[in-house]
Formats: sequence, C-alpha cells, structure tokens
Amino acid sequence: MSKRYTGMETCTSPEQVIRYLQENYTDKDNVPMPRAIAQDVTVKGAASIKTGIDVFRSNVEYLGDEALRNSGRTGWRYIPEADDEQD
Repeated sequence: MSKRYTGMETCTSPEQVIRYLQENYTDKDNVPMPRAIAQDVTVKGAASIKTGIDVFRSNVEYLGDEALRNSGRTGWRYIPEADDEQD
C-alpha cells in the first residue's frame, strides 16, 4: 500500500496543493477528489497560495486546507490518518 502525500513540507508550487487535495479529500461516497476540482480550488485560492509560498513559507497541507475552505466548494471531507482513526 502506498503512503499518501500529506504535504508536510514547505510549499513551492501550486501543483503540490493539487496533489495534496487529490490524495487527502473524498466525497461522501469516498471517491477521491478529481484533479479538475483540485485545480479549480487551487485557481480560486491562487492569491493566498502565492502569498503562502512567497511570504510565509507555508506548508502544503495548510495551504490546501485553506484553499478548500475558502473555495466555496462543499461536500469534501478530509481522510483521517490511520493513527487518527484509532483515537
């Protein structure tokens, strides 16, 4: 089983945010977020992602979560880590 991309490193590209969203969010039927939706979220959050990269050196996870929260898209849920599910 491959390990999913958690985006813990400093973000250097919006492409990292797209990958993070695809691998960490599903819809109500547990279908992973399609690339087209992840791209749309990233485009809508482009200004804050750019600031996060250029000014704040934010990590990918933070920028992806913030972009999704501010995109107006609903119905996506974060996939908990295996450790989180055991708590």
